[in-house]
Amino acid sequence: MEKRQSPPPELIEKARRLFQQKMEADRRWVERYGQVPQPITTENFGKRLIAVRNTIYAQAPRNYFGDFLRDYALIVFGEEWWKVEMARAESRTPPGRAVVGRKHTIHEHAVFATGWFAQRCAERDCGGVHGFRI
Repeated sequence: MEKRQSPPPELIEKARRLFQQKMEADRRWVERYGQVPQPITTENFGKRLIAVRNTIYAQAPRNYFGDFLRDYALIVFGEEWWKVEMARAESRTPPGRAVVGRKHTIHEHAVFATGWFAQRCAERDCGGVHGFRI
């Protein structure tokens, strides 16, 4: 019978360090976002692949999380719903006028989120899960 070798000490130490880094990143995530699961994402085949439930979505690798959420709402609710929401927003809001004291439409949230993400990403490096790029 062949004697089993244990892994080299350097490998054990590297694994321990990586596990500690992962646990610290998870702790910071929970501290910042609560019990919201982290996005499951990877870059392959020239695309960013994002897993949501039992579906894998692909987008350009340089897009931000807000871009994915905007597109995801369109996928989930459908193109007809999106067109109705966009038309509703355009008909209810006079050009160049701020609206205060009413519920906002999806269109208004999308416009706000796009500007907000662009501003935040201009202020700091947005790479990685803990930034705004997934």
